[in-house]
Amino acid sequence: MTIVIEVTPLKDNQEISFHDLQLFHSGCAYGNMSKHRRPDSGAFLLKCGCGLEIELPDELGAREEIIKTAIDEQSRILASGSFSSSKGEKVTITVRTIV
Repeated sequence: MTIVIEVTPLKDNQEISFHDLQLFHSGCAYGNMSKHRRPDSGAFLLKCGCGLEIELPDELGAREEIIKTAIDEQSRILASGSFSSSKGEKVTITVRTIV
C-alpha cells in the first residue's frame, strides 16, 4: 500500500524548518498530521487521527526529502528504509494544492 503525504509549499520569505511544515494524510478526513520529536532518538513521529504513524529517523534523509518537496513542489517517493510506517510500504510526498 502506498501512503500519500501532502506538504504545504514554503512561501518565499518563510524560514526552512521541518517543524513548521504542515503535513496532511492525503484523502483522509482527519486533516493535519501532528509531529512529535522523540527525545531518545531525535526521530520525528508523524501521526494522523486515522491511526497512521510514520517514524522518520534523524539520520536517514526522509525529512530532507519532505523539505525539498515543500521548496521545489516536486513529488518524491521516500527511499525504502528511510522511514517506518504503521500502514504502508511506500510513502509518496506531494505538494498540497490550496484552492
